[in-house]
Amino acid sequence: MKRRLYLCLPLVAVLLISISALGDDLNQERTTLHACQILTGVRNLQNSPGSAGGWEAYPARPQLEGTWNWVSGQTLVIHHDGTFDVYLNGGNINEGHWTSLGRNQYRFVHRNGGWVDTVTLSPDGNALDGTNNRNSTLHGSRSGGPEELAHPASELEGTWNWVSGQTLVLHRDGTFDVYQNGGKINEGHWTNLGGNRYRFVHRNGGWVDTVTLSPDGMALDGTNNRNSALHGSRSGTPEVSAHPVRPRPQLEGTWNWVSGQTLVIHRDGTLEVYLNGEKINDGHWTNLEGNQYRFVHRNGGWVDTVTLSPDGNELDGTNNRNSTLHGSRR
Repeated sequence: MKRRLYLCLPLVAVLLISISALGDDLNQERTTLHACQILTGVRNLQNSPGSAGGWEAYPARPQLEGTWNWVSGQTLVIHHDGTFDVYLNGGNINEGHWTSLGRNQYRFVHRNGGWVDTVTLSPDGNALDGTNNRNSTLHGSRSGGPEELAHPASELEGTWNWVSGQTLVLHRDGTFDVYQNGGKINEGHWTNLGGNRYRFVHRNGGWVDTVTLSPDGMALDGTNNRNSALHGSRSGTPEVSAHPVRPRPQLEGTWNWVSGQTLVIHRDGTLEVYLNGEKINDGHWTNLEGNQYRFVHRNGGWVDTVTLSPDGNELDGTNNRNSTLHGSRR
């Protein structure tokens, strides 16, 4: 009897080890199944109505464009095309361009005074905080816009009979042109101030118009910064314009540039330069007037002044060291 018992003990030990291993496998399977259920639940949650779908749902980035209460009683107007204007007491005191540094951080480079601001846009899109290149603290609060969000641009854009026999053409991208007797006499940017109120900032003459669009979308009434009354009546929609305007050639794109380089111009007002597939420089560009542009490179101190050909396929000009520049669109 004892001999049989001794013979059974190894079998019992093997059986116990097998059962233990089986239990570990079952626990591992349960753990794996539980993890899969958690991941599945997360994915289902992120694919539920109101989410962006996929494994991660990122909130929409707040909009920067619009009108801001700025430092020292100034008004900052940020445009969709990568430019901005600064006003004080109704007069334009500066302008420049802005670029995104990543996430909600931005850089504002002013044309006059050498000011460079680095700011962060709050998650709700209603505050700007940061410092400039002279270590002054900056803060701004939104007072209008963002452009094309608070009030659809499609209700404003089109062709208008304007003051003094002028024709006002308002574009969807936040820009406008002013014509008289068939010739273009001014241009500028418009922003929404909330509801049906808009601000028109003219490039030339320092004019700033504040107007209200009528409920039926057929009339504009208001005043300018010199207290003159303004009135306009709609004369054409964007599709049927009473004063056709030849579209300006587009600058953005990829260009064969000097010394075998490749120039990539972005819509947000930035540019990049490549040679043999490697990035060798970057910078920003601004429109000077008509089809003339300035490229400011980050490295080397290069500043290029170029003109875009009427067909939009050639760039010609010089840099600040009197070297001739030529580029052709790819």
